[in-house]
Amino acid sequence: MVSISRITAPIKNTAKTLYNNVPSVTVAKNKVLNSVEYIGRKWTSPQQRLIMGATAIITQPFIDAHNKRVNEDT
Repeated sequence: MVSISRITAPIKNTAKTLYNNVPSVTVAKNKVLNSVEYIGRKWTSPQQRLIMGATAIITQPFIDAHNKRVNEDT
């Protein structure tokens, strides 16, 4: 029988490696900071999810057109 830690350890190591290799970014422009703050204060969670969903629906045809490895039956 395989233990859970034996399965999850490689996943944790990979995630940690990816996290450590992503460069940190500091946003200094007040316009960007104010925009993010406004969205966080004024937009509700359902509104944010609606925007994310609409973006996903709009970009899906582009992704499908450029992903040549998809099985035709999918």
